[in-house]
Amino acid sequence: LGRQSRAAAAASERYKDVPKQGRLDALRPYLIKFRCFPENVDNVDTYPISIEELKLLVRRWNMHHERNFWRNHPDKDSVVMALYQKMKQKKEDKARKLQMQKEHSLTGESPSPRHNSKQRKHMHFGSSDEADLSSSNPIPGLNNLGLSAGFTKNLFKRHMGMEHHDLDMAGDDTHLQEAYLHAVSPEGLLVMSRTDGIAHQVDPRFLKKRSKSQYMDNGASPEQVIKSEEAAPSPTLAPSEVQDDRKIRVKRKCAAALLNMSLKEQMETQFAEEGGLESLLELALSTKDRETLTYCMSCILNLSGEGRADSKLFDFGIVKAISQLSLETSDPRVMQYCAKSLCFFTQLEDIEERLISMGIIPPLTKLTINANNPVTVMIACKGLHNISPILTGSMADSVNKHIMDCVKRLTVLNVPFLSSFSGEVVQNLSCLMNARQKIADEGAIEVLNTLIRNSPNSRTMKACAIALCNLSQLKSCTKEMVNMDVIEVITDMLKADHEETVYLCTLVLSNLTAQTELRQKVAAKNGIPVLCSLLSSKSSRTSAVASKSLANFATDENTRGAVIRSRGVPPLIGLLSGDAEGPRHDALGALCNLLSFEDTYMSVISSGVIPALKSIMHHDMHWEGISLGLFNIATWQNVHMMLVDQGGAEMLTQLLLNKELTHLIPQNLASLASLVRSSDTHEKLMKTNLVKALWVPIQNSIPEGSATAKLDRPTASKISSILMYLSTTEASAKKLVSDGAVLSLVQLARQEFEEAKMCASAMFYNLSLKKVLSDHGFLDALIATANTSDTSSPRLVWCAQTFSNLSTYPRGRTMFGKEIVKVAPCLAQMMRSGHKEASVIQRHCAIALCNSLSVWLKSSDIEEMKEKGVVQDLIVVSVLRVNVDYIKETLAKALFNLLITKDTRELMVNQGIMSSLIRLTKQVQTSEVISLCVTALQNLTCEEKLASTYADTLMEMNAIHVLVVQTVTPMAHIEVKKMCGSALSNLSRLPTTHHYFVKEPNLCHALIKISSIRHSEEWVEKCAEVIWNLTAHTDNHQALLDQNVVQCIGHIIENGNAACRVLGVCSLANLSTNPAGYQQVSEDGMFILVATMKHTFMPIETKMNALRAVCNLVVEYPESRKTAVEEDLVPSLGMMMKSLMGAGGDGNEEDLMIVAKIMREISFYSDGHVTIQDSKGGNILLRLSKLENAEIKADVATAILNLSTCRFVTQLIEDGVIEAIYWLTLQDLLGLTKTVYERCVAIVRNLTANPKAIGRVVLESKIMMVLGKMIEYPSPLIKYHACVSLYNISCYPDSQELFVRSSPGIIHYLVALAEESDDANGLLMRSICSAALHQYPQDLLKNDPKVTNILMVLLSMDTSILDDCEVTVTDSDMATKLKKGWEVVMTSCEYAGTEVVQSWLNIVVERLLTFIPGKVEGETLKAVEVGSSDGPKLQSGSRPAGEYNKMMIEHVKQTPKDFAMPVPGAEITMEAKIELFKKENDVGADEEDDLVLSHDYHIPGSHFMGEHVAADDFSEGGEHLPVSPATTKLPPVNAPLPPAEGNLFGAEHRSSVALLTSMGSQANIGNSPKISMRSSFTTKIQGSMPLIPDSAKGISGTSETSIPGQKQIARRESMRQNFKAAQMKKAVKLENDYKDMLLLKSNNLY
Repeated sequence: LGRQSRAAAAASERYKDVPKQGRLDALRPYLIKFRCFPENVDNVDTYPISIEELKLLVRRWNMHHERNFWRNHPDKDSVVMALYQKMKQKKEDKARKLQMQKEHSLTGESPSPRHNSKQRKHMHFGSSDEADLSSSNPIPGLNNLGLSAGFTKNLFKRHMGMEHHDLDMAGDDTHLQEAYLHAVSPEGLLVMSRTDGIAHQVDPRFLKKRSKSQYMDNGASPEQVIKSEEAAPSPTLAPSEVQDDRKIRVKRKCAAALLNMSLKEQMETQFAEEGGLESLLELALSTKDRETLTYCMSCILNLSGEGRADSKLFDFGIVKAISQLSLETSDPRVMQYCAKSLCFFTQLEDIEERLISMGIIPPLTKLTINANNPVTVMIACKGLHNISPILTGSMADSVNKHIMDCVKRLTVLNVPFLSSFSGEVVQNLSCLMNARQKIADEGAIEVLNTLIRNSPNSRTMKACAIALCNLSQLKSCTKEMVNMDVIEVITDMLKADHEETVYLCTLVLSNLTAQTELRQKVAAKNGIPVLCSLLSSKSSRTSAVASKSLANFATDENTRGAVIRSRGVPPLIGLLSGDAEGPRHDALGALCNLLSFEDTYMSVISSGVIPALKSIMHHDMHWEGISLGLFNIATWQNVHMMLVDQGGAEMLTQLLLNKELTHLIPQNLASLASLVRSSDTHEKLMKTNLVKALWVPIQNSIPEGSATAKLDRPTASKISSILMYLSTTEASAKKLVSDGAVLSLVQLARQEFEEAKMCASAMFYNLSLKKVLSDHGFLDALIATANTSDTSSPRLVWCAQTFSNLSTYPRGRTMFGKEIVKVAPCLAQMMRSGHKEASVIQRHCAIALCNSLSVWLKSSDIEEMKEKGVVQDLIVVSVLRVNVDYIKETLAKALFNLLITKDTRELMVNQGIMSSLIRLTKQVQTSEVISLCVTALQNLTCEEKLASTYADTLMEMNAIHVLVVQTVTPMAHIEVKKMCGSALSNLSRLPTTHHYFVKEPNLCHALIKISSIRHSEEWVEKCAEVIWNLTAHTDNHQALLDQNVVQCIGHIIENGNAACRVLGVCSLANLSTNPAGYQQVSEDGMFILVATMKHTFMPIETKMNALRAVCNLVVEYPESRKTAVEEDLVPSLGMMMKSLMGAGGDGNEEDLMIVAKIMREISFYSDGHVTIQDSKGGNILLRLSKLENAEIKADVATAILNLSTCRFVTQLIEDGVIEAIYWLTLQDLLGLTKTVYERCVAIVRNLTANPKAIGRVVLESKIMMVLGKMIEYPSPLIKYHACVSLYNISCYPDSQELFVRSSPGIIHYLVALAEESDDANGLLMRSICSAALHQYPQDLLKNDPKVTNILMVLLSMDTSILDDCEVTVTDSDMATKLKKGWEVVMTSCEYAGTEVVQSWLNIVVERLLTFIPGKVEGETLKAVEVGSSDGPKLQSGSRPAGEYNKMMIEHVKQTPKDFAMPVPGAEITMEAKIELFKKENDVGADEEDDLVLSHDYHIPGSHFMGEHVAADDFSEGGEHLPVSPATTKLPPVNAPLPPAEGNLFGAEHRSSVALLTSMGSQANIGNSPKISMRSSFTTKIQGSMPLIPDSAKGISGTSETSIPGQKQIARRESMRQNFKAAQMKKAVKLENDYKDMLLLKSNNLY
């Protein structure tokens, strides 16, 4: 009470299995004894017992022969229980046998023979421990006779010399008693025969009770029995010879006594051993008396009924004696007793051969022929029937023929018990293979048809059903059965209530449908609806057979539609959900058949077959059928989605995962392979454990110790095809990778089959579109798959695409990079293949190679690649093998990636990577290749070891030319230009490269291209650096100038930054040192230089370079002065002055000297004087004049002098030219004083001589001071110019008074000059001074004698002298020449430059992986019908229905009372009451064959019931084959009796028979001279043919019924031969099908 504890509950749960385990352990000794365990089991005592071992034990004990054993025992527990019960039964039987043997050994009795349990249950004896009836029930009066217990001696042999009175019957001497028994009279013998002569009687419980002549009835005493027998009337015997003598009477009495003794079962042994049988047979054979013979035969019959196989009866020739008696007598009773006796013998087991050797067959045969009693015939027939099973050959045929003759004779009697007997005989014989065909030939079908139609007995009906079932397995019978309306008969039988009969009839239909040629006929006779109705039978066997039949119909294209139309599919599907195993199995076969045809599969699927299949998945017996059904459904593409939606995918997955169904793996894989072709199914397929299921067969095929599976071709092909198709959709492709399908794929790729490798390569490609594949072993599998020499297979293309796809993923690139030693050679080999799609392969391999090399590579791997020649191979492929530009471009990227690794870069350059890139730029004019090449060059030029390592190599590669060419290319990319500029800049720093630079004619053009890039001042600066580096060496100038380098510099400066101007100005400065460059620099570079000097923020160094350059030009190249002036050089110089002098400073005189030089030089350009003045050149000169440097002053004086020669000097005067002169003459200039003074005085002269300037000059306050210094300078020329200057001033009246009043005044200077000397120059000056004084008014002149004297000189003066005063003095007129004072030198500048960082970027080819899957189209699967060689074969009738049993007769001992009774069967006559049923319409068209002759034979006036006669309606022997009637049900045949003997047909029908015979001969049908015409012809002709006169000897042809000509006959013969050929072909097919069936059966598939 209370709640059960957990421990108790667990214990009870565990103990549930204890009884089961106990039964299982009890079977282990038998499993060990029969070696049911596998051979490799180490310990059979502990090895677990599985269902396989149990099945072997079932077969060992022949339990599987039990009908429906496997269906009734579907699981392991039920099989164990059945085996356990069988084991207990065997133990009980063994114990019983041992007990019986022990008892028999104690009593001295031998066990009685065993008879058929069904017929002779009353024959067996009880056990020896039964009570002794003789002791418990003594016979009264027996002791009075002195026969108490010793009546066991010989009663049949008389001893000589012994008389009755000589014996002492009261003594105990048994010898005396024996002597007495031999001495008794026949009457005494008769009396004693009625007593019991043995001590032990048989237990009455084991004696069959009889209504007549029972030995002890209701406990009667022997005396009462004797009295009753004596009172009984004597049998009426047939008349015989009159024997009145005493001997005949004695024989009768002895015979009667023997009969009485035979009634005692205990005396059989005494009869045999003590001479009774011998005497009995001698008496029977010797007598002619019918009464004696009857008694003897009755005695023999009684003894025969108790006989055993080891009986002594046979030792005395009892069979021979009976045979002789049967032949010699005509007495019906004796004949029947003979038949019974012989039949009793045939009932014994294992004695048949002995009986045959004793000659039992002839008497039985004669009895069947000679006996007029139907019961006697039946009994004799039973004897022949019992002997038949062991007969063979002609003897068997003969016996079976006689049996069938008897059967037919008895059948037509229409007696119920005889009909039952006939049915049972045919039933039993139909179970014998050696008799079946013979009885069929002898009319068994006719007999059965007749019995069924006339006998309502259920037993007879069942026997007929069994016989029909067995005969239907014969092809020769099935057609006859159909034509004889057996189907209609069977249909009626199916209405019976007896379940067994219904089952057997169904089995007949099943066997008929097993033959293709009969199915259509069966269907035409409404056989299919009948079978459909039987599917719902309560009997599992019936529904199973019906389903088998429908399966046969389903295999036939002519009948399968009828199954659908008859609505047979729903019942079949209903059977699947039933409880019976058999119907499920057979219905499954039928449905599989219907699913295999295009015109029926949709109806089956629409009826819900898929859920039904799913509902029986737990039944392991149906897995094969389910697999086949799913396979057939999968072959129809339009129902793929329906199959998946309704659970078909889960079922297929479960079947694959089942370890017991390895033989179904190919079929299930084929189903999945068909399903996956529809992409709509992929999503739901991937929701199952499909990947795991596909891995199972692969895993099972991996040998121990190996990593590679050993799959067979079909399995590998199908698995690879399934995975391949699944990978064709995006979602499923991702799911495949996540579910681990790559492992399966790796194994498939390792297989040696091309189909598997092809699908594997396609799947590699498809999966790589969505996921990176990096599973263990994948890369090796991919490389192995790519190793093929097939130039047409897409396998290589997909492998290349896989490499390409995976390389787009970072993980994929990393994987390839780690295994680059394997990957690179593989890719190179693929690119070398001569595939028809080589360009596609090369493209993807190039991508993969590029991306694989883009990752970090080990130096050791690269070196190994170099050692193996892989690098050189890649170079050759890139440069020579590949012909497509975009592939070369990708390979260029790959080669570039090889240069990334710093440690091996030099090695790769030496291997020719850089030169290959350069070559590729020539082959492929694409920006990518050019960019790669230029990038590589730029990076190499940035190397620290450029000068020592790479410079010479690059020069050998003509790298500069490549850079220049790629720069000047019209469509060159901006970045390429930049990198070219950078590389050129780096290379230009090496003097050793300048030679290669100047050899490039387009160098400046390239630099211009680079400098034209917008917003790229850094790269423009590189161009400026190139020119700067090159111009630093004068050897390069000429080549550069030839390319208009100055314009290039100007372009660079214009587009560049300040650094570009710095370098450009420096370059111009250097170029300005070369006379060859004067013109270019002057014309194209002057504006740059001038602008540079104006630049506010430009470094002073640069400005000075520009200043020097200008100075170089204006000093060395006079033509440049104009350009300089026009380019506003003067303002620039002014700005330079400010820069150099600073705020209030004096500046660097050396630098200022350059300015002075420039001013001096440009002043020589007379056309530019105005410009110079307007540009404040005077200010510059003024400031320069204030410097102390004598050279500067000299240059300034020269410049002012040149400027003073201009007519327009107003600006010059305003700029302080007089003051400048003042500063120029302010101090002693040593050697340059005179030079300066000369030029200064000349300036003043020019200014005063200029009418436009004189007015401004006279206003200068320091003019007189300057002139005074000039006058004081001891130089006649200077004085002269000063004198002229004073003259010119004097000529300007507005300033006369001013200058006169100045101190010292002008008059003073004139007088002083006039009195300077007397030489020519002095006289000249005096004249000029005189002329000057004459210009003053008188009031301004003082009355100074000196003045007067001077004035007087005018009178004698040559006036032409004054003309010289108006002449402008130039620098060339100077007496002292001033040197240039300028040395042209190369300049330089400080430039650190910007270093370009190496851009060794990993180049990855990015691809947009559009999901366009690859696909390998496989073969289209064909549905497999049940019964074909590809599927399990369903065919009924493989074993006979029922079983053969000997036919028994009841053993009733004959007594004299029986003689008064009529002989059994005497009341029945042998006259036929009915006829054997035969087909009425024997002549007609064969429905099996559609061939109908073009010309039909017609009897005039008749149309044979409207039917045609075809050639196939006759067998080869000429016998007409019956045809099915139009009716569906025929009434019982009660035809009139046949005509008299010897007249097959009535006299009125003779002409008709002749007519039919003549037709057969005309048609040339058959070769037998005898035409078998069945009695059914009579009915046919009677019913449908008119009477034809005897005089008619031929057939008159008419337009409707004409005799065919030779062509028609030949055509028919040809058609007949074709039909024979078809039959032969069909026979071969049947034989092959039978072999397939045997094979399937041997593999437990049938």
